Amino acid sequence: RLRSTGIFNPVELSFLTSIANQISVAIESANLFKETVRRAQESAAIAEVGRDISATLQLNVVLNRIATYAKDLLSSESSAVYLLDPSKLSLSAIAAQGQEADAIRNDPIEMGAGILGDIAANKHGEIVNNSENDPRAIAIMGTEANVREHIMGVPVLEKDQLTGLVVVWRSGIENEYKPSDLDFLSSLAQQAATAIKNASLYDEAQRRLREVETINRLSSSMRETQSQTEMCNILLDEALAVLDASNGSVWIHQPSINMIVQRAARGAAMNVNVTQLKFGDGIVGHVLTTGNSYISSNLKEDPFLFDENRDAVFKGYGGAGIPIYSTDGILGVLIVQLESSRRVENRLNLLETLAGIAGNSIHRADLFEQSLEQVRKLMTLRDIDAAIASSTDLRVTLNILMDHALRHLKVDAVDILIYHPELQSLTFLCSIGFRSASPTRPLIRIGEGLAGQVVMKGRLEHIPNLQEMIDYTGDPILAREGFSAYIGIPLIVKGQIKGVFEIFNRSPLSLNDEWMHFMQTLAGQAAIAIDNSQLFDNLQRSNQEIRQAYDTTLEGWARALELRDRETEGHTRRVTKMTVQLARYMGVSDDDVVNIYRGVLLHDIGKMGVPDQILRKTGPLADHEWVEMRKHPQYAFDLLSPIPYLRPALDIPYCHHEHWDGSGYPRGLKGEQIPLAARIFSIVDIWDALLSDRPYRDAWPEEKVTAYIKDISGTILDPNVVKAFLKMIVEDI
Repeated sequence: RLRSTGIFNPVELSFLTSIANQISVAIESANLFKETVRRAQESAAIAEVGRDISATLQLNVVLNRIATYAKDLLSSESSAVYLLDPSKLSLSAIAAQGQEADAIRNDPIEMGAGILGDIAANKHGEIVNNSENDPRAIAIMGTEANVREHIMGVPVLEKDQLTGLVVVWRSGIENEYKPSDLDFLSSLAQQAATAIKNASLYDEAQRRLREVETINRLSSSMRETQSQTEMCNILLDEALAVLDASNGSVWIHQPSINMIVQRAARGAAMNVNVTQLKFGDGIVGHVLTTGNSYISSNLKEDPFLFDENRDAVFKGYGGAGIPIYSTDGILGVLIVQLESSRRVENRLNLLETLAGIAGNSIHRADLFEQSLEQVRKLMTLRDIDAAIASSTDLRVTLNILMDHALRHLKVDAVDILIYHPELQSLTFLCSIGFRSASPTRPLIRIGEGLAGQVVMKGRLEHIPNLQEMIDYTGDPILAREGFSAYIGIPLIVKGQIKGVFEIFNRSPLSLNDEWMHFMQTLAGQAAIAIDNSQLFDNLQRSNQEIRQAYDTTLEGWARALELRDRETEGHTRRVTKMTVQLARYMGVSDDDVVNIYRGVLLHDIGKMGVPDQILRKTGPLADHEWVEMRKHPQYAFDLLSPIPYLRPALDIPYCHHEHWDGSGYPRGLKGEQIPLAARIFSIVDIWDALLSDRPYRDAWPEEKVTAYIKDISGTILDPNVVKAFLKMIVEDI
């Protein structure tokens, strides 16, 4: 009720003041409650984020949760969490919330640019209310449509190192950010730092695990093969898998040709025009020469790229060349190609590790292969030595040698010529690897043709390019076969030339000390084989001449004995022929037949010790004369046994008067104690003696002789020999 006077009294003022105070208390209590609720929500949010960090290592999930809490609890229209790029020149929004979240994610912040770039660069949190009045303000995609008057940003730090940025935006005069909001956002930034650190540690652990798995897989694969090509392919596949790339190659230095050869390729690298490079050629040669890895951001335009292979590189691709090292030094290069937007630096250490493992494996395989090759060469020389020692056929031995030469020297053709000093010329002996089935070459005189020059100079002749010779077409073999390189080696033994060992190849030869040494060893073996063959032939000829001389001497002795004992003239020739015939009929070996032949010639050699009056007596011999006569087998033994050459022929001269029943002389041998040669001769001797005239009787008819031989079979003569003899006589008739 209004007073008529319209004047409030002090009591009323006091009451109104009390009501105002109560309202003020109520408002303050409401604000405190609201702040308490907000604080509780913030604490719950921080705790929730902490649980998320503990529960998951998925960085995107945690950062999106942080962005959501920042937007919702700070009543912001947009929020974002940025991470520092590896280049450290900009920050990209990994998580964003609000209507313009996608636009914010697509607009990175440059370090030092604008309000947020300055906050990141100075690494301090900041509230900028009414940001449109801040001279640092720049437009941010997603915040242009509506005026964002208020910005708050807090850096994400890890040991004082910037890793990201947490930002919120809101507008409105009554919506300014307060210091307490900055505290909450700083707490979220600390949680983000923890999440980023954990995720980084997890990613690093996973990356290390993958690297270890890759290294173990590569090492295991390398142990399972000894093939250099297969090892190069394994290395390339693992390196490309690490980079998630599909283009690359592996190049290995080949000392035998002093070139860098492509041993494996994938993708565009398979289309290179040149697969063999010299030192210094291209990125491959540059890396091999310097021994350092080389990274190119644009391979197509790289000045080191080998021009002839430039077309095999995709436009917009970068890459790297990594040296392949072993304990013996650098032996090759690994080349990888990938999009220029992707960087290879963060995988360079792993690639170098893989290249090192492969390099040692390749080197170990090379050493193993070299050891095997040395073993194969030693076995080759052993085989050739065995052929030289066991074969008397020179062509067989040299064919074995040439086959090994073709295989181990890796040449196209080989031939061997024999030198004839008496003719001062060379003749073709044998060859291998020629296109012609059996190439023949005319007589080559000393000084004529390639081989003639080798003999005349007496030293190795190497012609790297036959086409440059003026008289290249003069030799029909060279013109027809299309040979490019030639090596001729004189075959010398004890200072004497035995021939020429020629090597032909249809491409240039790359020679090293090991190759030359093995070639000269083979040539030395060929020279020894030829010399041994010639020595053997000469020895055979000499032995034959000696044997002929011995046999002629024996025949002379036999004729001399017949002249001394005219009763037996012609007897030796006849019994020799028939005894040899019977021995062969009974299957006696040729070597034993030779000794039988000589034994027959000498069967009466012991009679040289019998006095003439006994030997030439026409009437019956007295008992004492028979005693003397029966000594002639012993005389034969005494005469011939000191002569080694005639000792195998002693059986007949010494034992041909022994009888099957043991009644013979000089030792009274019985049955098979009597040598077979003597048993064979005995029957022939009796047969011829009874069929021949003697001063003291006429020759017997053959029927009577046959009957007599049958009669004494089993007493004087061996029954088996008699049976064979009579059968032979019938068949011969």
